[in-house]
Amino acid sequence: PRGFAPVEPTDTLVRLMKAKDEVLRELGGGGSLPDLRGVQVVAASSDVHEYGLFVLVEALSACGAEVTSLGTSVNSPEIAKVSVETAADAVAISTYNGMALSLGRQLRDELTSQGVEPIVFLGGRLNEDTEQGEATDVRPMLREEGLNPCDSVAEMTSLLRRELAAR
Repeated sequence: PRGFAPVEPTDTLVRLMKAKDEVLRELGGGGSLPDLRGVQVVAASSDVHEYGLFVLVEALSACGAEVTSLGTSVNSPEIAKVSVETAADAVAISTYNGMALSLGRQLRDELTSQGVEPIVFLGGRLNEDTEQGEATDVRPMLREEGLNPCDSVAEMTSLLRRELAAR
């Protein structure tokens, strides 16, 4: 990954590369990968969810998307700024720390204030403490906010292709 060739890969690296390969197999479904050539995607993690972000970036890149990876612990203003700079078609956020709804709303508002409307996807652990209880699954609320929660890269690429075709 990232141009490095380990002398002896760690167990963590081996698992990560297997996860990436599994996602690519799922995306290909026995055939070719989805064609995302020319699609600009900004990818980031709001926390330290680096493994999920790595797999996402590798998979989207393998499909031909032009991915700008911002890394981990990136805030909404930075994501919005780069979305403007790259004329992003989509923003893909990997999060794991129980603030998915707040993050989604903040990012949407930041993108709107910048005058851009990329398709926003959130994946990872999509929960948050709400009035309904602790660690509430916020997928339905994200959808109500016009955001796209995803459980897999395959789901994200399918939604992305559909949304882009509708524009």
